[in-house]
Amino acid sequence: MNKLNQVIILIFLIFVFTPLVAQDETIYIVDTIRQKESTDKYCFDIILSHEGKNIIEDVEYIHINVLDKETMGIFQVIDFDESDCTGYNVYVGKDMLSVMDYNFDGYVDFSIPLWSDSRLGQIGYGYYLFDTRLNKFVESYFLSGLCIGGDNDGSGFDPPNKTVTEVCYATKFEALKSVYKFVECDSTVLLSSDSVYFAPIDSLDNLFGAYSEDYTWAELYGMDYEDPWHAIFHTFPVKEKENADIYLKLALKYSEDSLTFSGNTFDYKSVSEAIMQQIVAAFPKNENGWLAYGDIMYNKYRFTKDEDALSIMGDAYEKYAELMRAKRKKRKIPGYVYERIKERDSYLKNQSNDDSQF
Repeated sequence: MNKLNQVIILIFLIFVFTPLVAQDETIYIVDTIRQKESTDKYCFDIILSHEGKNIIEDVEYIHINVLDKETMGIFQVIDFDESDCTGYNVYVGKDMLSVMDYNFDGYVDFSIPLWSDSRLGQIGYGYYLFDTRLNKFVESYFLSGLCIGGDNDGSGFDPPNKTVTEVCYATKFEALKSVYKFVECDSTVLLSSDSVYFAPIDSLDNLFGAYSEDYTWAELYGMDYEDPWHAIFHTFPVKEKENADIYLKLALKYSEDSLTFSGNTFDYKSVSEAIMQQIVAAFPKNENGWLAYGDIMYNKYRFTKDEDALSIMGDAYEKYAELMRAKRKKRKIPGYVYERIKERDSYLKNQSNDDSQF
């Protein structure tokens, strides 16, 4: 066998027995990226492993080289262990690292992105403060643990007041806003902590028309795991008469739709029912609110055959009739109110008789 045939056979055997790399297998590369931002004294190289797309992706931080600008020698190497080396869904590029005096002590610090949540529009950072006693950058576990960096949610740093504001989301519609003040290098005191709400609408009128593309009608009705109605009620208080009038129209509109009562809504209440509970609590002497409450609960009973809805309906109608009589408007009470109260009473009587037989 001549040498040419031997070479051909060898190439054939290598091709047959060498495993092929799957086309969808992710190949990671190790990259050193010089960052644009720097302090007066130091610049930064981030060494990381990533997919090489230079877009939003998952990365593994290996270490950061802090370079002395005068000598371009390494001033400090910050290594990452397995517990804190991963950046989830972060941008890879020359703008990853940011510099600022985060603890307001007169020395410039830096931060790098650790994760991002596109649903909340929030980015989590790792913060490294310059410690003059140790003459190096040290991670601030307090700052790194805060939820800072949401889109227009009020979180961030306030140098004039030496405060940092965290907005920690319970859902995408509700969060806890906390304000801390620095008193020493990495020591803070809590100034305030309050619930804040982010309604998914700019106006209650939006609820009558097409809903935002970012939210489904299921979420609007409270059927999703994250209920927007707490935020809507806080942003547009029912106790304001103008809002109450709109809420009343919404409740009546929703109650005519059988989908309103399907599925497991929050606290197993329909949106219409939740709205009316807010209205009658804010305006307990408004007879029209009680009448609408009764009408809505009757619709719920028709769709669900929920006996509790029938009982609440009767109570609402009785309260309405009481207010009408007190205002000398008894003759204006619709006949169906009495008929439905009788239907409730008849149903409860039959239930009582059935129970007494056992």
